[in-house]
Amino acid sequence: MIKSLQRKFIFTAMIAISILLLFLLGAINIANILLVSGDVERNLSMIADRELGIYTFPNKPKQEPIFFQRPKEDAFMSSNFFIITYDSNNQIINIDASRIPSVDETEAKELAQSINNSKGRIGKFRYEVRENNYKKIIIFLDTSAEIISYVRVLLLSGALGLICWGFMLIIVIVLSKKAICPIAENIEKQKQFVTNAGHEIKTPLAIISANTEAMELYNGENKWTKNIKKQVDRLNGLMKNLLLLAKMEESKIVYQKFSLSEMVSEISESFFEPISLKNIAFETKIQPDIILNANSEHIRQLFSILLDNAVKYTDENGLEQFHDR
Repeated sequence: MIKSLQRKFIFTAMIAISILLLFLLGAINIANILLVSGDVERNLSMIADRELGIYTFPNKPKQEPIFFQRPKEDAFMSSNFFIITYDSNNQIINIDASRIPSVDETEAKELAQSINNSKGRIGKFRYEVRENNYKKIIIFLDTSAEIISYVRVLLLSGALGLICWGFMLIIVIVLSKKAICPIAENIEKQKQFVTNAGHEIKTPLAIISANTEAMELYNGENKWTKNIKKQVDRLNGLMKNLLLLAKMEESKIVYQKFSLSEMVSEISESFFEPISLKNIAFETKIQPDIILNANSEHIRQLFSILLDNAVKYTDENGLEQFHDR
């Protein structure tokens, strides 16, 4: 039982830790996606502004927090993009694909014809459409580095998460013994109390039973002595059951396959005589060839207790039906 409590403690603790790790890793990856996506959007907008002559790189860029810095000139210079320029009549007048060797003019033109919004994504490219009174441009920015960043952070955070999960599992296993130690001691004390109480109560019950039998020898049997003996037998049965439960929790349960039908038939036959003495009509309906994988001694004790209680608490000339299905 102690090991079962320890396993439940470990299982519950690891579920809580797993939920916490998933929440943290999810938050990290979502934050990375938002930050990287924001940088790409700003970089794309900066390229469009520069192409239209709106944005120029300052001599001394403004210092911003590292997580919110706008793309600088080095980010612009390292970007892979191509630009398609249209005139006022929506005719292509220039295709600049010099900064991205993997795309030729034909492919650039096909990509430009497939867009239907002012901003969006096509495959690995993000695009933005900008125009003024003189021309319209479409900038396509290669976001392969963005995707690689997503995957890199995802794999790295996942690996670190698994390492942390395994490390926490070791810690929980080590601490679980100390955590359930008070519960284990309490359970052990309860078992010891039941065992000691059972043995202590047996002595006065034996004395009461012996004195009752002595009274019957001298004064004869009467309703009071019958009642005393009946209650003593009942207390003996209760103590046996308590001791049996304590013993079952302490011992290791061994499972084995056996015929439940044969066992029930055998137990039923052993109760025919006490049943006939009380004139109880006893019927059995036992399905043949029932195989059970369990501890045979415990199952035998269970059926014996059930039948014993049925005999004790069924009135004379009563009817007891026993079904096994």
